[in-house]
Amino acid sequence: MMLAQQAYLHGQPTAYGAIKASPEDFVVVEDLGYAADGEGKHLLVRIRKTGANTRFVAEALAKFLGVHQRDMSYAGMKDRHAVTEKTLCFRMPGNAMPDLSAFQLEGVEILDVVGALAGNAFRLVVRQISDREAVESCLELIRDAGVPNYFGMQRFGRVGNNLTMAQQWASGEISLRDRNKRSLILSAARSALFNQVTSVRLTQQGTLTQVIDGDALQLTGRGAGLSRRPQSCLSCRRASISMSCALPRRCRDAASLARRRRRSPSNSNLWRAQYN
Repeated sequence: MMLAQQAYLHGQPTAYGAIKASPEDFVVVEDLGYAADGEGKHLLVRIRKTGANTRFVAEALAKFLGVHQRDMSYAGMKDRHAVTEKTLCFRMPGNAMPDLSAFQLEGVEILDVVGALAGNAFRLVVRQISDREAVESCLELIRDAGVPNYFGMQRFGRVGNNLTMAQQWASGEISLRDRNKRSLILSAARSALFNQVTSVRLTQQGTLTQVIDGDALQLTGRGAGLSRRPQSCLSCRRASISMSCALPRRCRDAASLARRRRRSPSNSNLWRAQYN
């Protein structure tokens, strides 16, 4: 489902501007949400990258460190066409602190090395704005009522290739043995489902603030969540506690899930992605 086909919360845009005219116009700074204590089995490498693919950088660092790809991890891919700061994690039990001064990769700078993600801070520059008054008016609406947090096209790969691969994998046309590749493709499938559910919900209700049975809710700024069930008083609780709708509630009906799997047995992983 292309972004242009999805519902708007504040109406169709009436003004236009250019974003990401240069990588410096879009800055993303990852917030780990905790301070590393310098102990344990994992090495945390803080980097700043410009115009560089996260996975490519992580694999290059893993090779430099002599670490298998299964022992590297990171929170999110981040934008390639931007200036981004993020932390890469490498499992290196019993190893001495490595010297990364000799590591060189175009567009990548090592900021810090110490032995989960709270969020991101963004700075976005919009150029060539056609109607500044209309943009400022829309920004006020976004400030007061928020905006649908759709996944952008970069999540789905070039010309939607990640979704194409997800469909091929589900139908048994291809096999994905690489763990990171599987994770990437499943993430694209989940994101597409999220976009569809969000758009349909917005079209039907005209808002994303009304809680209905089956919703999964998340306390703002926390990982804690809960589900809306019939005869609950969550609508009252939402008025006093900052809470956000997240995803449709997971499917607890095993029989229902089994029926879906029988209709499309090779699609079981994607069903788990949707309901878990």
